[in-house]
Amino acid sequence: MKKDNNPYYFSHDSNARNDDKIIAVRMRLGTEGYGIYFMILERLMDCTDYMSAKDYNIIAFDLHVSADKVKAVVEDFNLFSFTEDGNFFYSESLLRRMVPLHDIKEKRRKAGIISAEKRAERNKESTHVEQVLNTCSNKSDILLPENPTKEIKEKENIKKESTPKGVLKKDELSLPSSSVKNEPIDFKSLQETFNTMFADKLPMVQLLSPKRRAAVRARASEYGKSAIMDVFRKVQESSFLLGHNDRNWHCDFDWIFKPTNFIKILEGTYDNKSDNEIQAGRAYTGRVAPNNKEASRAALEKLADAILEQHQP
Repeated sequence: MKKDNNPYYFSHDSNARNDDKIIAVRMRLGTEGYGIYFMILERLMDCTDYMSAKDYNIIAFDLHVSADKVKAVVEDFNLFSFTEDGNFFYSESLLRRMVPLHDIKEKRRKAGIISAEKRAERNKESTHVEQVLNTCSNKSDILLPENPTKEIKEKENIKKESTPKGVLKKDELSLPSSSVKNEPIDFKSLQETFNTMFADKLPMVQLLSPKRRAAVRARASEYGKSAIMDVFRKVQESSFLLGHNDRNWHCDFDWIFKPTNFIKILEGTYDNKSDNEIQAGRAYTGRVAPNNKEASRAALEKLADAILEQHQP
């Protein structure tokens, strides 16, 4: 469960206690059952995709109530729904109530894109000096170089660093170009592609929630949409990521789109190793390190012999 330090508001009907399902909860479990229901909703707000694993013992420990009461609230009153595999539960009512919030976020995101495009268009039509002024508009000191366009490019693509010999070189950790940002994404096709490529291999994607969509957009913004398919192909060809390892662990959609995991897959960290590489690895790990105790004892004996020689008449 992922905690959020900036919790969001979700609506709560003023007469919720009079709902038929809630009345049934109160009749059997009293006010405690009513409180358990809303505390479970609060937990779902902190969960990825607003879904919780069906582990009633952990939930009961968090809420300081019995696991039997948690199970009763979740399963006996038709207040929650379950995924097809039965391992997770969620509230359809909560999902509906979160739609307006995500719509607002999406509108703000699109407005930001439009604003950025307009600024870029103005920059194309402006003079070199105006471009530099626009770039530096939030700075208190503005220094105009002799060749503004060249200077801006150099600042974007090259980070100067001094070596022992005073030679300047490119920063090897330069960020990807921003030209790939804001590409439209067909999330329905993405979900269908993932489920087709990894059928019977990885957990299927049942819902591309707002949080998942945000992760996909972030990776596409950083590396381009084509990188997503490259990553899918690499996962498809990686025995380790598909579960052929000593822990029987396999990745899933959320794991793939985490920032550190995505770039590792793209760089080939999880590619299958050749026989030569495996043998080389075994040969390296099979080397025996010297016994530190024996080495220390030999050094002490050598030192003692040298001291005795100095004191001989």
